[in-house]
Amino acid sequence: MRKFILLLFLFFSFQWTFGQEVVQDTLRFQDFLEWMRAFHPVSRQADITLEMGAMEVRTARGGFDPLIYGNLDQKTYKNTSYYDRREAGVTIPTMAGVELLGTFEQNSGQFLDPENSVPTGGLFSAGAAVNIGQGLILDERRAALRQAKIYQQSTEAERLALLNELYLKGAETYWKWSESYSNMMAFEEAVRLTQIRYNAVKRSFEQGDVAAIDTVEAYTQLLSRQYRLQGLQNQFFVQSQMLSAFLWNEEEEPMVLQEGVIPQTLGSQDDFAINNEELRTLVGNHPQLRIADFELASLDVERRLKSQSLLPVVKLKYNFLVESL
Repeated sequence: MRKFILLLFLFFSFQWTFGQEVVQDTLRFQDFLEWMRAFHPVSRQADITLEMGAMEVRTARGGFDPLIYGNLDQKTYKNTSYYDRREAGVTIPTMAGVELLGTFEQNSGQFLDPENSVPTGGLFSAGAAVNIGQGLILDERRAALRQAKIYQQSTEAERLALLNELYLKGAETYWKWSESYSNMMAFEEAVRLTQIRYNAVKRSFEQGDVAAIDTVEAYTQLLSRQYRLQGLQNQFFVQSQMLSAFLWNEEEEPMVLQEGVIPQTLGSQDDFAINNEELRTLVGNHPQLRIADFELASLDVERRLKSQSLLPVVKLKYNFLVESL
């Protein structure tokens, strides 16, 4: 997959490095989080969970869509119409558990069963049906809708859980990157001071003030610190590549940090200090705890539905008949 160079001029602040002619770009921690939230695949996956919850509710609401049906039953033999039964109707379930009914029936024929006899113009009926036993409090349609709404609420908590995990890993990687940069800068300063010391010892030796062994000791210390600095530079490079794994563009393609980009340094312990009182309040709203609560709520709906199956099946139905409209 082709990688792109991250153009940090969009949202990075510029800081001048004194004694240098170049401008170093600082990737602030807050900007990093915002960029990761906007374009990281896991962040987009978290948003999709909300759509899944909405689709689940929409599917459950489909159980309350009107049901239109029709029936045609005919028998003709030797040009004789034995019977012709026609029926059409609609059933409308409601959230209250009441079904609204509407039918039209028109029957004819020489050998029509008397119980199917209706006026010549047909018979309209309108009525309602309600369960007064099993299904009075809760039925499968209403239970499915309640569970779908609970699932929709849980998808928000699942989304927050995914984002929290992403932020945790991203923040940990960012501050390791910042730590490696601070260590590298500290050793660059140490190498600079060691170089100054070595030059001073060397001049003192040339003037006869110190022994030759002192220059060897100073040079050995310089080489040791230069070696450690090289290791820290390699570590900073590795941490930069690890941070790049959290940077993606709008086309969902990975990006890499531009050379010369530096992290925000942690100025003091108070910059990102946690308020203990606020933490105690937020713990109760932790996404994982909320997900567990939603699972319990869904199980409670299922328990109540099963308890309804212990009741007898008693259905009250009323139809108002009209010969013609």
